[in-house]
Amino acid sequence: MKQSPTISADPQVLAVMHRGGGQWNVLIARVNGGSPNLIDSRSFTTAEETLLDGWLDQHRAGSALMVLPASSIICRSCNLPDSDPIQMNQALELQAEAHIASVAPPHRIATAVLNAAQDETTRSGLMIAWPESTQISMPHLNRPILFTSDVVALASLMNGTRPENPLVWLDRADGSLAIAMSHANGAAFRCTREIADSNDSWQRNVGRAITETGLSVGHSDQFLDSMTQDTKEKMASLNGHPAALFLPSEILDSAASRLSGTNSDPDWWRTFGVAIGALLARSGPLQPLTKLQESLPKEKPSILRTMAVGLSRPRVAWAFGITAMLALLFGPMLLHGLRIMLLNMRFDDIQTQLNHVEKLRKKYDMYDQLGEDSWPMTKLLSDLATNTPEGIELDSIRITYNESLNISGLAIPHGEHSATELIALMQRNLEDTYIFSDTDLNWSEPNSFGHYEFTLNTNLSRPFQVASYENHRDFAAWTMQQRVDGQGPQSESEAARDASPPIDDDTSLAGSASTSTPQLVTSKNNIQDLDPEAFNETPVLTQRPGDTPVESDVRRTRDERRSAGSNSRGGLSTRREDRGGGMGALPASKDIPEPISEEQINAMTLPEVEATVSRVATARQHAILDAETKVRLKREFNLLITRMRELKSGR
Repeated sequence: MKQSPTISADPQVLAVMHRGGGQWNVLIARVNGGSPNLIDSRSFTTAEETLLDGWLDQHRAGSALMVLPASSIICRSCNLPDSDPIQMNQALELQAEAHIASVAPPHRIATAVLNAAQDETTRSGLMIAWPESTQISMPHLNRPILFTSDVVALASLMNGTRPENPLVWLDRADGSLAIAMSHANGAAFRCTREIADSNDSWQRNVGRAITETGLSVGHSDQFLDSMTQDTKEKMASLNGHPAALFLPSEILDSAASRLSGTNSDPDWWRTFGVAIGALLARSGPLQPLTKLQESLPKEKPSILRTMAVGLSRPRVAWAFGITAMLALLFGPMLLHGLRIMLLNMRFDDIQTQLNHVEKLRKKYDMYDQLGEDSWPMTKLLSDLATNTPEGIELDSIRITYNESLNISGLAIPHGEHSATELIALMQRNLEDTYIFSDTDLNWSEPNSFGHYEFTLNTNLSRPFQVASYENHRDFAAWTMQQRVDGQGPQSESEAARDASPPIDDDTSLAGSASTSTPQLVTSKNNIQDLDPEAFNETPVLTQRPGDTPVESDVRRTRDERRSAGSNSRGGLSTRREDRGGGMGALPASKDIPEPISEEQINAMTLPEVEATVSRVATARQHAILDAETKVRLKREFNLLITRMRELKSGR
């Protein structure tokens, strides 16, 4: 039987259970220190016992009080002098020790002094014992259970009243008989079990028990005969009902006044009267008689309390202290030994691996030292060559350790791109690698061929940074000779031709118009490299012997300018703060495309649209524009982009 409170239980709600006539008669009442308040009552047959606990959960009963049958209880009553309550309780304890202490353990024994009647000079004491040899059947309840007896219920119903007729509870189903009888010096109580083979024998045995109880307290024979005859007549009127409670009218009125919510039906009192008496005993002076327990509660001390109790013993405390000292002395050595054993089991040749780790550590230290004291010059030259677009000739490269990189060279127009565009592209390529930063450009006035001499100064912020380049920019993967010969990775060329550039209203974007037309793709933060296939048909002027007259004039002009010294370089200059305004003051006729109408744009083919987008995007990004020209170029750019989308979607 599980005895733990339900989750939503109310500790003030009490369930009183009494078995009579083969069924459980149950009351639900609220006990809050005053008179109990009856909530509900119900009878459960043997087949309905499984529903009992759920019904108690519905009423949130926090605990249960089970009434034991008179056949399972031993009761004794005695007379006590009316004196101090403490002295009366002590005298009653002595009586209980003398009469019933040997038949039950202490948790199954209870005593209490009954209320005295008016003008009564003595007090009555009641003692009950629940022997461990008795067996009772109980339903499963999920809440704490305490026990009392039906004779206690009769004593509680009497409550200082001394009626002429006795209070009798009888249950033929188990032969239980409880009697509470008044006499000149108080009240007498009896619990017994009688044989109930037949109706006649049952009535005869009940009458005999009442007569014996009356004789023990000094009642006359004539009075007892009348009392016995009256009880037999009441039993005969039960019409075969196995259990009943016979209460005098004054007892019924007194009990009803002490309890709210009762029923005035005599049949209801005959069924639930014993449970009512137990409920009144629980909330009155007979409460000690309602605290019988089936077994002693088992205390489960905490771990800390168990340890404290154990250490309170001297031998245990000494043993614990010695063990702690040994653990402090030899514990670390034992742990290290176990650790070494596990490492030896996991690593067969640990010394070889340790040597390998030591070599790696030395290498890392060497690389760290090299990184602090030197720069990878070959790598930096490779990065510089990779980010230099075709059309840029470098004359001198000067790298100062821990300072900067200084470059001077000549920018020659390549394809449809001017020399200033190539210089700006080189500057942007260098900064996009995050290896170079704070780049400054200076270039001179162009010569008659549109060539610009320039100088570039930049800081090496991350010389060890490894930048990743596409194949069309990596001259190690796609050499210059392969580019001139028209060779290259086919997949990269097809990807460059078929790729669709991202579109941004505020930035310039251009695709490749054809394999022979160089294109420049720009965005807010990046100017991508030129299409490598666009330069296959345009040779770079790098020959020395056998130059054409034009090439010789170009080289001659460049040499003259170099010999003129630094005084001839005062042309245009670009700084980081001037980049948003273009690449210098260029002639408007060269950098600004002619106006085109919407009809002309709608008549263009896809290559024409792509080439025109490139020119308009370059002008918006680099040329010096007035407000009217900016509005015109933006409108033409949007129309070109719309036309490009229409042509591509129609493929």
